[in-house]
Amino acid sequence: MGRPSNDRRSRAVLGRPGRWAGPFHVVHDIGIDSAGNLYTTEVNTGQRVQKLRWLDS
Repeated sequence: MGRPSNDRRSRAVLGRPGRWAGPFHVVHDIGIDSAGNLYTTEVNTGQRVQKLRWLDS
């Protein structure tokens, strides 16, 4: 997952359908903490929270 630019024109696709770590099933909510970590919550059979963090390359 690459960091978005500050010009707000960036668009990205994140993940793919699935029920394992990384893919998403039925995303219900998305949140970002002060460190820039992205959290997703899922409903239906997934019923989980996933935390995605930035990786410096």
